[in-house]
Amino acid sequence: RMASFYSSAIWQVGKKGPPPIFASIGVRHPRNIEIDIELREKESLPELFDVVRRDLHQFDAGNVVIAIAQTPKLDDGSSPLTEHVMWLDLQERVRSALGRLEPRGLSMLAYALARVRGWQDPQLLDSILERSLLRIADFGPTDTAKLAWVLAKLQVADRARDLWAALSKEATRKICGSGRFIDISMTAWAFAKAGQADRGLFGQLASAALACTELPPHTIANLLWAFAKSKNHN
Repeated sequence: RMASFYSSAIWQVGKKGPPPIFASIGVRHPRNIEIDIELREKESLPELFDVVRRDLHQFDAGNVVIAIAQTPKLDDGSSPLTEHVMWLDLQERVRSALGRLEPRGLSMLAYALARVRGWQDPQLLDSILERSLLRIADFGPTDTAKLAWVLAKLQVADRARDLWAALSKEATRKICGSGRFIDISMTAWAFAKAGQADRGLFGQLASAALACTELPPHTIANLLWAFAKSKNHN
């Protein structure tokens, strides 16, 4: 399934480590680092929300993103998220944290929310997408691919035409030269799924895919589907 294939465990990390989630003022407080670790260690949604309930008043923007990112991983579907008060409080904290998020934080946040079962908040989504468009030139290959996946998954097309155009430009410039098969496959799937595929981008994606030294079967299947779906014959 795509959700597992594109899980965070598969994303490659550069030698310098992952980009920052948010713009920190000075040195980050050790307690916020500890909260990150606690959030990642929880094995159930109630345990996660217990940490949120206890420490939300201390959360910085990074903690907010990590808590949101863990939510779809731990949601077992036993009860609607709307029944959890802390989930609603978390979303409110997202609104106040948006202005401090870096491209990695924006893509992580959007990707997580798109995977949350039954999530709908058009106003919050529009705010995330507007902020992402402002920072799109700073998005790396993986963040660009994930944001395109989010738009396709949530069926956002007409109201995000400018963002789709910017993503196409950034994908051609960054993803097609990255050599990362996951980013290439995810991008092709997203643009084809949303009906936003253009021949220029898909020509570049084809060349990039052929240049990859490793193409797992799942990636090949996704690429074939994307090219067939978008009627980009290569």
